[in-house]
Amino acid sequence: MAGPVAGRVAGRKQEFRMVVINRLKNLQIRNATGPTRLQDGGGLSLRVRKSGSKAWVFTYRWNDKRPEVGLGAWPTVSLAMAREKAEQARAWLAATPKRDPRIEWERIAKANRADDRSVLFGEFAEAYIRDRAQGWKHPDHERQWRGSLKRHVKDIWDTPINEVTPSDVLGCLKPIWYEIPTTAKRVLGRLELILDAAKAEGYVDGGNPAIWRGNLQSSLPRIKRQETHHAAIELDDIQDFWVWLQKTQAVSALCMRFLLLTATRSGEARGARWDEIDKKDEIWTIPSERTKNGEAHRIPLSKPAIEVLELSRDLSPSTIFPSPITFGAMTDKSLQKLCRKSGFLNRDGKPITPHGCRAAFRTWAENHSDEDTAERALGHRRSKLVRSYARGDKLEKRRELMQHWAKYVCGGQ
Repeated sequence: MAGPVAGRVAGRKQEFRMVVINRLKNLQIRNATGPTRLQDGGGLSLRVRKSGSKAWVFTYRWNDKRPEVGLGAWPTVSLAMAREKAEQARAWLAATPKRDPRIEWERIAKANRADDRSVLFGEFAEAYIRDRAQGWKHPDHERQWRGSLKRHVKDIWDTPINEVTPSDVLGCLKPIWYEIPTTAKRVLGRLELILDAAKAEGYVDGGNPAIWRGNLQSSLPRIKRQETHHAAIELDDIQDFWVWLQKTQAVSALCMRFLLLTATRSGEARGARWDEIDKKDEIWTIPSERTKNGEAHRIPLSKPAIEVLELSRDLSPSTIFPSPITFGAMTDKSLQKLCRKSGFLNRDGKPITPHGCRAAFRTWAENHSDEDTAERALGHRRSKLVRSYARGDKLEKRRELMQHWAKYVCGGQ
């Protein structure tokens, strides 16, 4: 029987509204076809996929966001069991201090992991991503992992992880294997890592269903690696692009100006922090955990680069170019969108990319510097033999080079 539950409404006065819960009936659940979502009320809903699989989801408000957490697949988790879990979640949220249901269930799951063999692939994947996200170099990685898996392996998301088969994995990969091969290989690698972890923790019996060699390789032909190039801005367009960026009122435009002047990678510029800047010596030091080669990279800052930092001074006490939405590092998509909006194209008529600015710097540097100095400016990793003979980083020579580059970019300003 449907029943009301009291809920607080924010405002000048404390008011209460009645939220109807327990709306669903077992017959309604049994006969439901997807894709759809059936609401039981109070944050509890049943997600029904086109394939016919059904899974319980609890949605709640936490830090001005509305996260979702899976409660298990129906009918393994019955309507009554799902309501018990939802009631527990609401109790955690009403506690003082309130507790995040996702974290509480993960804690309980870890305690029962050795005995619980019915965990869903999606539940384990979410836990795997969160457990490892803090150790990843770039903040974008967590979002990229979660997005690629939810987009391309959704058909096994609500499958008990111990029941995932090579056939299931093939079903996820075949539609994208030739269409977007780079993404397909990345998804395969992530599946293999997650299922390896599940096997190590006792959730998966037998072999890993996502193993390539001796398993999937007979059904998924090896794809020849295709060389790709980032669309680089033409050197003749650099100064016009700079003027356009100066006129564009957006944090992404400031970040792009800084990236262009420092010839750094998108993730390095977007993740730049104030504690990495030595204002006295005018040096930006990217720590090893944020560089592609795993080595700290010192970048001498030109006068225009310092000016960009001054314009960004009041945006955030930590991240130099914060996202206006999350206030953390902005996404690469923000800079990609900015580049497309600029209307500048490469020689093949394709929209320029943030990484293409590094290619433009490298082309320019060929006529204004020796190769070793240019490579150091770009933060490229050198061979062990070269590093053993050349231990310095040519900071002062690179300072002169970056000042010269900035003068070119800014049109002699």
